Amino acid sequence: MREIVASTRMRKPIIALVDPDASRGGLSLDEVHAQLLQAEASYAKWDFDAAATPSGQALYDHLFASEPIEWNRECRVTKPPSQPLR
Repeated sequence: MREIVASTRMRKPIIALVDPDASRGGLSLDEVHAQLLQAEASYAKWDFDAAATPSGQALYDHLFASEPIEWNRECRVTKPPSQPLR
C-alpha cells in the first residue's frame, strides 16, 4: 500500500499486472477498486496522514491510468530444442 500511495503522490507511472484467476488469489478490477476504497478506513492504523494521502479512488485511477496487463496462464513457454535450460 505504501508503494501505490507514494507512486500516486509523486505521479510516477505504474504498469499494473492483474490476475483475474480467483482460484489463485487473483482479483477482478472491481474487487481491486472496492479494496482500495475500503483501505481508506485503515489510513490512521497505517500511520498515513489522511489529509495528505490520496483517496482510494485516486489510487485506483492512478493504478489503472494505463491499460493493465492481464496475467495469462494459458501460454506455455518451451525452449528451442538446441537451447539448454538455464
